Amino acid sequence: MVSACDGNIDSAERDAIARAATLLDASGAALEPSNLLDRCAKLAEGEPIKTELDRVGTELRAAEMAGEGVKVAAVIALVSQGMSLGEFAALRRLAEAAALPEEALAALIADADRALNAT
Repeated sequence: MVSACDGNIDSAERDAIARAATLLDASGAALEPSNLLDRCAKLAEGEPIKTELDRVGTELRAAEMAGEGVKVAAVIALVSQGMSLGEFAALRRLAEAAALPEEALAALIADADRALNAT
C-alpha cells in the first residue's frame, strides 16, 4: 500500500512485495502480489487509501505486530530509489494508526535503510 502512494510501483518494489508475501506464507487470490498491487494502486487514486492505512495499522497494533509490519512497509518503500514523500506520508499514517511513536518510526526507517545498504 505504501509503495502505491507515489503513483508508481516499480519492479524493485514488486519484487520486495512478492518476497514478503512468500516469507509470510500469504496465500489465496486476494493475497497474490499482483492482485494486492492492483488493489492498492486503485486505492491510492483517492481518499480510500487513508482509510485502508488506518485499518491495517489498527490491525497491526491489535496483533502486536506494529513494528514488524511498519518495518516491512519501510523496506518496500526504500528498496527502489529511496522513499518518496508520498510513501513517507503513508508510512507515517500507518505508524500512527498502529500507535507507534514518531521516534520509533524514525528508528524503523533507519534500521530498514541500514539493512538494505549492508551489502
